[in-house]
Amino acid sequence: MKKCKNKKLMRLILAALMSAGGALLSLPSVTAAQDTTVDDTKVAADNAEGYPVYGNNTGDIKDLKDVAESDPVGNTITVNTTKTLGSVYGGYSTLALNYSVSGNTVNMKNGSISEISGGQSTDSGNVMDNTVNVSGGTVEGNVGGGVSTLGNVTGNVVNISGGTINGNVYGGNMSAGYSSSSVSGNTIVIGGGTINGTVYGGYANIGGGDVTGNTVTISGGTIGGNVYGGSSTGAGTVSNNTVTINKEGISLGYIYGGSSMDNTF
Repeated sequence: MKKCKNKKLMRLILAALMSAGGALLSLPSVTAAQDTTVDDTKVAADNAEGYPVYGNNTGDIKDLKDVAESDPVGNTITVNTTKTLGSVYGGYSTLALNYSVSGNTVNMKNGSISEISGGQSTDSGNVMDNTVNVSGGTVEGNVGGGVSTLGNVTGNVVNISGGTINGNVYGGNMSAGYSSSSVSGNTIVIGGGTINGTVYGGYANIGGGDVTGNTVTISGGTIGGNVYGGSSTGAGTVSNNTVTINKEGISLGYIYGGSSMDNTF
């Protein structure tokens, strides 16, 4: 008798799902990782000149609506163009999606762009293990290996061997973190190029995020601003951050292993 009641219950549940058009069974679909080269042909085809472009995109590289359909994990975008673009994101997650953003790569070889983020979340998504390689071209604003508004920013890498960056460079950047979030284990390696701003291995702004274990290694290039292994303007802890200079005579500002305005070393 009990088995019969269970079967009846199952039939009722199935009927309810079918009458709802299967909506309760629907899940957001995401596509596989993308590998995109942004050259003059691609910019023209997508009419993308002057627009931001996204590595996790299923079609038009400038169309943000496509980002909702693609996973911000493991994407690669290579910029090698004579054109001017907006910001370039290896992987991007919006407030509505709140995905973790990880394993994305941006290769900047030629062109002029506004900013670069290897991976970026505009909410509490964690941003991990993303990479930016700059070997040429011009970045008018900032370069960040990983950027999150509220999530953890860990294990991101920025390699600079050439090109010009007129803004700051961040291995990891948390713009307004929770006290439980952290900026940790991010790396910047500078072997060439020109950086006209400030260099931060790890940076936390406003919130209570800790900044720990970030590194900057410099063996070449020119840096107009200061260099910080780790820095915070919030209430977290700044600890075990490192700046290493491997060559004499490099032009740069002051060097700080760690810096804090409102926290503890």
